[in-house]
Amino acid sequence: MKEGSYSVPLLQSSRSDRSPVVRLYYLEQLPSEEVPPIQEVESKLREEIMEEMIIQKTQDYFAALRTYYRVSKEQIEEGLPPNFQPFEYQK
Repeated sequence: MKEGSYSVPLLQSSRSDRSPVVRLYYLEQLPSEEVPPIQEVESKLREEIMEEMIIQKTQDYFAALRTYYRVSKEQIEEGLPPNFQPFEYQK
């Protein structure tokens, strides 16, 4: 399809009641952005997925530890000072 043109009429089924519907599409503007090849984004996608999995596994691990030792997050926080920071970078 070209910019500013209409598609051919398409006969489709309505999602709500499955009745026949004719749809026309109008292409106002063609996207100018090119999609990068999968080889270029593969490593980035892999890293993002791994990071999400690591975060989820870590949360699951800590939840299992709290359950096993019968300790809640609130109990842990009660025993720490209000401005506690386990790791602090100082120059």
